[in-house]
Amino acid sequence: MMWGGNTYYDGYAPGFAIEGSETSTDSIHPIFSLAQGPPVAFYPSAAARTPDIANGQGVDYMPYNDTPPAYLGEWHLGVQHQLAGGVMIDAAYVGSRGVHLGFGRDINQVPSALLGPGNAQLERPYPQYASISANLFDGYSAYHSFQLSGKKQFAAGLTFTANYTYSKSTDTGTGSGWGGIQSIDTWQIAYNVRANYALSKTDLPQLLNGAIVYELPVGVGKTFLNRGGIANAVLGGWELSTMFQFHSGLPFTPMMGTANLSGSLAGTWLPDRLGNGTLANPSINEWFDPTAFAQPAPYTFGNSGRDILRGPGWSNVLLGLAKSFKIRWIGEAGRLQIRGEAYDVLNHANFGMPNPDIGTPGAGVVSYANTNRIVQLGAKLSF
Repeated sequence: MMWGGNTYYDGYAPGFAIEGSETSTDSIHPIFSLAQGPPVAFYPSAAARTPDIANGQGVDYMPYNDTPPAYLGEWHLGVQHQLAGGVMIDAAYVGSRGVHLGFGRDINQVPSALLGPGNAQLERPYPQYASISANLFDGYSAYHSFQLSGKKQFAAGLTFTANYTYSKSTDTGTGSGWGGIQSIDTWQIAYNVRANYALSKTDLPQLLNGAIVYELPVGVGKTFLNRGGIANAVLGGWELSTMFQFHSGLPFTPMMGTANLSGSLAGTWLPDRLGNGTLANPSINEWFDPTAFAQPAPYTFGNSGRDILRGPGWSNVLLGLAKSFKIRWIGEAGRLQIRGEAYDVLNHANFGMPNPDIGTPGAGVVSYANTNRIVQLGAKLSF
């Protein structure tokens, strides 16, 4: 339950938090050692539990008896075929559907019909409170993909695996991975879940990755220089390996980088979309066209959508070269391996996401990169 003024409504969950107060869940449920035992639970005194205890503050809300279980349905249809040389090919359609997913937002947002000049706090559904952080579990998601993979077991000095996926992932909000089930990436209108349904923050239309290990056919027991001696010691026994990944850029949401003048007191203020926003030849100095977006009129929501543009793609190739030498004087298992590895061997710049804040000087600018070439050498002695 939550109290405020003369309002009372069901929905109390033990350990509810008043934001910024000493009765938050952080203080009620601190970390403790098992040897010490749990501390005595702290609750507001009877004198403090007045109807207006939370007035003017932000509170959390969780439905008491109307929380449907979230579930994910998955389906898979695939065919496999083994080719000559021990190569296995697998092609499949893979899909899923999520229902009753967490959608955290402020249910005390001012409704669009009440946006306008004046004291917006008085237009909130529950004006005695500031924000009401709630999770009503009315989110949903969908995923569809074609997946193709090939794999070769080690034979004749070669093994590899490669995977290609063509897919589309959509949802009403992508969890950030921290902040609990209430934390999703972006929302503008708290009471219109359907308006937030768009590409997932993690949507990758095309993804290719794999790994290859190849023993060079040189040296004792190999096709070339099949003999011992100095030639084998120098040229024989080398192993070449690589790992690679290429994928499309992740989607992002252009949003207003200026003060939120919608008067809703909650959510992300999205711009009005005047054009497509994409560029034929994007660069790190202008990844998208900021002039395709404009600030909405005060006391209105923007008509632009969530995750409508896509950031830079990703490509990375790792290359390794290794050779092992037998060291008989330390035992039959004596072996020395020297290895060189290069990360991002092509030295391809994988740029980060552009600045999505419309109305700021850096809108559309990419200011950082995620990878750079790294070369390392190592040795391992086994006995």
